[in-house]
Amino acid sequence: MPTLYVARSQSFEKWAAEVGLTKHVLKVGVAEGDPAEAVEALNAQSYAGSNDWKVLKKRAAEDIEESAIIERLARRENMVDPKYYPRLRGATGIYKIKLANVQNVRVR
Repeated sequence: MPTLYVARSQSFEKWAAEVGLTKHVLKVGVAEGDPAEAVEALNAQSYAGSNDWKVLKKRAAEDIEESAIIERLARRENMVDPKYYPRLRGATGIYKIKLANVQNVRVR
């Protein structure tokens, strides 16, 4: 069963704050099985130039693909465009999060 997960990296947050994005950036993805294994794979490939990604939250997702999640979330939050930042090299699913939106999230 697919699992939706949210991961963060302290080194990536530090870099994002330095380049003017915001320090509130998260990676959203979908993993088959345990998201910890997916995050280990992100760390092994130094996803977005960082290798200290950790799972913050996970939730079972029924029959949904990562591209659909990314598209749906992009309507509410600003996805970081990997074309503008060479460090990202095609990394998708990284979002700038507004704290006001995090505090007002309603889980359905």
